[in-house]
Amino acid sequence: PSEPSMHEALRLHEVLRHERVDIRQLPHLATCVQDFQPEIVLHLAAQALVRPSYEDPINTLQTNVMGTAHLLEACRKSPSVRAVVIVTSDKCYRNNEWVWGYRENDPMGGHDPYSASKGCAELIAAFRQVVEKHQNAKLLIVGPFEDNCGIAPELVQWAKTSDHVKLTGLVENAEMREYYAAMDVLVHPTYREGFGMVIQEAGALAVPVITTKIPGASEVMEDGVSCKLVAPKEAQQLTAAMEEMSACMHNTDKMGQEAYIRTKKLYNRPIMLENQKQDFYQLLAE
Repeated sequence: PSEPSMHEALRLHEVLRHERVDIRQLPHLATCVQDFQPEIVLHLAAQALVRPSYEDPINTLQTNVMGTAHLLEACRKSPSVRAVVIVTSDKCYRNNEWVWGYRENDPMGGHDPYSASKGCAELIAAFRQVVEKHQNAKLLIVGPFEDNCGIAPELVQWAKTSDHVKLTGLVENAEMREYYAAMDVLVHPTYREGFGMVIQEAGALAVPVITTKIPGASEVMEDGVSCKLVAPKEAQQLTAAMEEMSACMHNTDKMGQEAYIRTKKLYNRPIMLENQKQDFYQLLAE
């Protein structure tokens, strides 16, 4: 489990039966369901990391597809089960490039690589224009370019050969603080997002953010105070935002401080866990 862990913070091991089961193994899973006789089953088990899904697609499919099928089969054969709640992210839906969130009745079947949904094409195109006016500007792209990521080859080639661009490749989580420390601004022009953990991490280190006006990403910080919001897929708006922040570093630094204050107030991990714990207690009481 993570540290801190919701399971440990709630001390669930003291009040709930706890067993570790590989959902790829139907017999063991079915035995646990039959023994426990649950009425409601919450399914959150998954291989949820994007990079490993490319490196080991078989394990990812076995866990996420067959694991879900195994759980549903185990529940189908258990007369006690009244409902199954399957938790996933919006990445399971067909990508229609909407600005609003996806709903349960929307068609599934996303086909585009995850990295392409992060607006990297617009980022590189916008930065090329920034460099024309600001020769000292540097772009640090953290993480690898995936194969067939949907970015124009000409943009990829420019990024790989430009002295103004640094490509880090794959970075371990433990090293991310060093990269945040090197940033004046985090540019995060995502198309689809959850609640923006990267934006929270930047705020914790007083790094101001440029991100897009989409659900999730636009809610983490306050536009004009602790972040700058632009429309998704609009390279010109992204260029203007980067140039504005480069032109007045005093205001940019002030925005970073506001991001730190907001992160400390709202996204401190123990505070978030405590709020979630109270929500769980309220739901259990109802």
